[in-house]
Amino acid sequence: MQKDKKVELQKICYDVKLNPDTEEKLRDGLFNMETIRFGKIPEIMIKKMFSYQEPSGTTEYDLVGKDDNGIEEHIEVKFSCVREKEKTEINDENALQVCIDNSEMITNRKISVAEYELKEFDCNIQQVKPEHFSKLYYGLFFEDQIALFMITSQDLKKFFVTKRFKEYENKLMKINKTLKEIKTRLESDKDKDILYIKRRLEGKIKESIPELLIQLREALEKINSEQDEEPDEAKKIIEKNSLLDDITGTIVFIEDKDNDLNLRYKKVLEMYEKGMSVIEQKRFPNLSTKQHRGNNGEGQFHITNMNIKWHLNSDYFLGWLSYRELYDILENK
Repeated sequence: MQKDKKVELQKICYDVKLNPDTEEKLRDGLFNMETIRFGKIPEIMIKKMFSYQEPSGTTEYDLVGKDDNGIEEHIEVKFSCVREKEKTEINDENALQVCIDNSEMITNRKISVAEYELKEFDCNIQQVKPEHFSKLYYGLFFEDQIALFMITSQDLKKFFVTKRFKEYENKLMKINKTLKEIKTRLESDKDKDILYIKRRLEGKIKESIPELLIQLREALEKINSEQDEEPDEAKKIIEKNSLLDDITGTIVFIEDKDNDLNLRYKKVLEMYEKGMSVIEQKRFPNLSTKQHRGNNGEGQFHITNMNIKWHLNSDYFLGWLSYRELYDILENK
């Protein structure tokens, strides 16, 4: 029976020169592999690294194991190769030439770790179904090293829930835009600037602060009126953070014209900052809770040169793996 290969992952990336006879051939073989066949390699890698087993009689998840309490865990594995994004868009004029050029594997679009913010790439981790697994191992094969991540289904479900607040977030952003306009005039004693502020704080123009606050409240009430499981979690966020109460309190405060304009501005600003902090605590970049029509609970996320820092700085980052280490893991010795 094949022994598990224990590897100590490195949190800090280091320069690695690949052996052309072993590691380079392994890497190039992975990058050239068809997607369906490629997916099996990281499954075997994770299985050997973390002492998992292949499941019996199901395809709903990739691997199975036990947690520290002996409870069965279902493991999903999803990795992607990091390639520089194609810059040529296909159109009527170039379609034939693109196909002919693509027949020769002459373009090296692999991206090294040192280039991950310099070159444009988009890796899609798709068909993510948190209800079907306990843990998701995901990662990126770069030209010179491999980045490994792990997120629990519970954490992923929380991120799925946050997507319910998209309309609420959009209204908050509109409020922030108006607050910035008000801030530039707060220190002024000119009548026209005071009038400008009052019109926005007292609802005398379109998309004034009171009007936007009502829309903000309606966005949360819409979530509270929905019935399935995800809204239940969203409702808990609303209640726990008193988001509806904050909106009501803010409306009452700014309607009171005895309150100073500066104080009314600060009250709205405090409500905005609290609302955004609740969302940002639970934000997962480029996450979509939809993929195929009718498939509830199935989503996807994109790791790109613009958001990879979030993943690397998160608690979900396990560390870097070299191709030498992967070679040893896969080698049957």
